[in-house]
Amino acid sequence: MPFNINEFNGSLSSQGVAKQGHSRMRITVPQNLTDRQNVTQSLEFRIDSSEIPGRTLATTPYRDYGVIRNVPYDVNYAPLTIGILVSRDLREKLFFEEWQDLIIGDHRLEGSSDDFHRSKFNIGYYDTYVSHTIEIVQFDEGGEATYTARLVEAFPLAVNQMVTAWNSSDDHHLTVQLQYRYFQDKNLSPNNFPVRQRTGSFLRESGLGAAIGVGVGALAGRFRGLGPVLGGLAGAASVINNFGR
Repeated sequence: MPFNINEFNGSLSSQGVAKQGHSRMRITVPQNLTDRQNVTQSLEFRIDSSEIPGRTLATTPYRDYGVIRNVPYDVNYAPLTIGILVSRDLREKLFFEEWQDLIIGDHRLEGSSDDFHRSKFNIGYYDTYVSHTIEIVQFDEGGEATYTARLVEAFPLAVNQMVTAWNSSDDHHLTVQLQYRYFQDKNLSPNNFPVRQRTGSFLRESGLGAAIGVGVGALAGRFRGLGPVLGGLAGAASVINNFGR
């Protein structure tokens, strides 16, 4: 089919294009940092770059015959990097370091020492330092939210160093990496994709799967010597019967 420029323009006009600059990140801190809500509210206007999360499937090679298949067995979620315009008192940097204090102890604070303050290096409990509500919201050109992604069990993995130089008048910019367990996202557009419903297999929908299972069970009861073989067939029939649920 030849390329049709009118169809291309029509698709862009009807569906639009998402803009990188039309997004915002909202951070809800753990309970032990609730007194820092004023910082998180200002972060919505200080975070000038962020990322929409993605995921990568972990695979293992498998070969029964011919070319190897890479079969997925797990999923990996890479950390998100955010960029922050820092206030003159570096409160954003201190905020994320204080959050990390809940994880690795507050030995960065003045007055701590290895000899007299060993508790300063105590590791925190997981549930006390993860955030359950960090959202990335995408907006359309009219300011309406069209997509949202929520990071589940997130925490600051890295608070990166900041460069200083006498010959520079650039603004300070802080980058932070957020680790999380997984993300949940959804399309908020009124013309969003329909939810795909998983349908059952032919054997289950037609009832043949159940009939096969009953028949194999009856044969196993009559011919006890074939029990192991028929038991395996019954198991296979059960798998086929439930495939697609």
